[in-house]
Amino acid sequence: MDRNSDSSGDFVITWYSAYEDGSGYGIYAKKYNAQGIVQWREFLVNTYTTNNQVNPCVAMDSQGDFIIAWQGVHQIAPGPYYGIYAQRFINTSNFTPLSVNGVTIACSGDSITLGVNPPATGLTYQWYKDAIAIPTAIGASYKADTSGTYSVIATDSTTNYYFGSTSITIYLRGICKSSTASTKSCNPTA
Repeated sequence: MDRNSDSSGDFVITWYSAYEDGSGYGIYAKKYNAQGIVQWREFLVNTYTTNNQVNPCVAMDSQGDFIIAWQGVHQIAPGPYYGIYAQRFINTSNFTPLSVNGVTIACSGDSITLGVNPPATGLTYQWYKDAIAIPTAIGASYKADTSGTYSVIATDSTTNYYFGSTSITIYLRGICKSSTASTKSCNPTA
């Protein structure tokens, strides 16, 4: 585990954890403000998830941009060879906010559209549910149809800089009752 902070006291912690990324160890991180309030929920740092990624360290500049480096095995050549890899993340104040188009509580079977508002040109997106990448969710918006905590990381395709979003928790529960197509209510069973 490693920790580093910027000039205002915001900080990032990073660690490695077993089998959360689908194979061996993966690198994870969280960003907090100076008061210790989570700014970015837990997120996967490494994009290559086969075998082990271990021993992360983080460096942060005074503006809040940070880089996380780690050791990864078998990423370039077969055999027991570790290489050094890194990802750079840009302070979220430069990133368009995550928004919900509609409500954050809906009935089971419904969906809630999440989006980057407005989407920026030159960025690619990866959506996460409960800090795990959703494989097919790679656009500026995502239609969530299960309860969970959602976030998005955008990558600038020319610089490979990463931008993170705040997270939004949505709840889909109960059974919808409807007397007409325009009115619905959820039974409060969760």
